[in-house]
Amino acid sequence: LAGGTVGTIVDRNGIVVASTQGQAQRVGQPGTAGFVSRAREGDEAVFTGPSPDGSRAYTAFSRAPWSRFSVGLTVPSEQVEGPLRRSLWPLSAGALAGLVLSLGLATLAGRQFAGRLRRLMGAFQAFGRGETVPELPVFRLTELTGVTGALREAMALLEARATALQESEARYRTLFERNAAGMCLTQADGTIVDCNEAFARILGFGRPVDVLTSNVGSFYAQPKERDQLLERVRAE
Repeated sequence: LAGGTVGTIVDRNGIVVASTQGQAQRVGQPGTAGFVSRAREGDEAVFTGPSPDGSRAYTAFSRAPWSRFSVGLTVPSEQVEGPLRRSLWPLSAGALAGLVLSLGLATLAGRQFAGRLRRLMGAFQAFGRGETVPELPVFRLTELTGVTGALREAMALLEARATALQESEARYRTLFERNAAGMCLTQADGTIVDCNEAFARILGFGRPVDVLTSNVGSFYAQPKERDQLLERVRAE
């Protein structure tokens, strides 16, 4: 899966039975604590927490009603939130590809099953490329029917999340760029990484780009006021 996206299936006891990353190391081991605890609380959710490699990520999961297997798609938070945080590029939906259903379901394999599985993987690869997703295959086995439905629901949850973040980005850019008040975005050390036209004009610059890489601390009449502000941010 592109962009660090990880697909995982855990059984009803929270044990990993398939993964698209680190398969040899993860299969047979407990799933991440956040995934397992939330899977026990409900049948579907989107939440943030650590990914298998320890970094912060978004996870959408859905549980199959019959087998109680849970299907999760984990996307690094940087891939989802990076454009909004930097306010430079439009939000890009993370690429999603197919989940490999192999180890726990290997005994059900056969020619018909393998063909349907290839079609299922092709559907999610098309989704990851932004193409029209072909109709998902129909499985006769109750367990696999539930897994296919769970995959469909997890995909819909991630699509909704990406759409909401895109709308939020658009609202933010409108408020930021058209605001008559001077607004800027800085790093913790004070380096300005973005500002609106009003901010540049108030400080006597011709264009917002002329302000970038300046340090906001140099514009304070009393530099200690910024230190006091940062203390409040850390405390509250």
